[in-house]
Amino acid sequence: GKGSWKRRVKNVKKEIDAVVDSLLISISEKTKITRAPYKIDVPLFNSFLSLFKYTDTKDQKQAWKDIYKDLISEKPMNRLVCGDVGFGKTELAMRASFVVSFKKQVAVLAPTTILALQLYKSFKKRFNDFPQKICLLSRLQSLKEKQIIINLIETGACDIVIGTHSLIS
Repeated sequence: GKGSWKRRVKNVKKEIDAVVDSLLISISEKTKITRAPYKIDVPLFNSFLSLFKYTDTKDQKQAWKDIYKDLISEKPMNRLVCGDVGFGKTELAMRASFVVSFKKQVAVLAPTTILALQLYKSFKKRFNDFPQKICLLSRLQSLKEKQIIINLIETGACDIVIGTHSLIS
């Protein structure tokens, strides 16, 4: 009909404005949130680092420096680490998980069951010499196995849980 395109454009602009306003409010509220900084046991952390059998890339070193600053800050971390396959994102996640897991539980969310299983195996191997209990939660487990993991999470017996959207549900 007459003017329907203009109405649609006007409605879309209103919706965009509403989303932008919502984001700005959310960001503004987020800047007010604080938390206790994570204390890092340097000798223990260095022993964890010493077991990493590769040399950090320049970008990986910078990303870890930024993550480290976030961890020791009073502001919650809001960071996205992206990069090509094989360039150390999982290692950075493990380092952050190592630091946080002494004080809080850690959840690592993977988009697929295959990636969740790969991450679980990598974390188990990397944390082998340390006390963290690592669990896997995905659709490939039976209801009984899931309930056991959920109980471990609820009781605090699981330090790091890796899973798919099953973590959310």
